[in-house]
Amino acid sequence: MLLGPVLVGFDVWKGKMPVSELPRVLAFLTVPAILIAVLYRVTEYVIDDVNLVVRGGIVNATVPLAQIRVVRASHSLMSAPAFSFDRLEISYDRFKTVLISPDDKAAFIAAIEQRCPHVTFEGLEDVRRRP
Repeated sequence: MLLGPVLVGFDVWKGKMPVSELPRVLAFLTVPAILIAVLYRVTEYVIDDVNLVVRGGIVNATVPLAQIRVVRASHSLMSAPAFSFDRLEISYDRFKTVLISPDDKAAFIAAIEQRCPHVTFEGLEDVRRRP
């Protein structure tokens, strides 16, 4: 992220870019970095008695626990409110899915198991806690 402004400064110093373009280029490079930082800070997953609530920047989803069918390991590259490619894919309703990456996968899965005994888990044998 910091390499872009450094390279722009180098281009200005070498005379390859006019100084008048500097504010526009720096804004172009800095605004996305700030948005990513804000999105990262506000991503959270909350499990209450009835719902799994996913908040990730502009993406908000409420998943009724009763509708969760499958929780599986995923390394999908799809965009999601998850800042890791080591994700969980939650399938619910009939054809809906949400990708998440909780900090403590084992605790998250234990909470789902406790509240949703009907859920099937796939590819999570190494993460699930055994009684």
